[in-house]
Amino acid sequence: MSESTATTPVDCGHVIRNIWDWLDGELDQGQLLAIREHLAVCVGCRGHMDFAQSFLAHVHEPPREAAEVAVLRTRIRTALRSAGA
Repeated sequence: MSESTATTPVDCGHVIRNIWDWLDGELDQGQLLAIREHLAVCVGCRGHMDFAQSFLAHVHEPPREAAEVAVLRTRIRTALRSAGA
């Protein structure tokens, strides 16, 4: 018997629950392929994937300049004080 290359279709819930593992390449080949096939046709799930990819890209960005960080820290502290925190 020859090996089949067909994958078992997955639903949106499965894709959303596994999107981070999919992006990290932590799923087996069958799951990776099934999710890739689902993303090719599902606009809603593609939006989740786009967000996750963007999030990861920002997390891996080099740190900002110290001056930018100081300004941001001051803005956050001011906003927290204004909110009574």
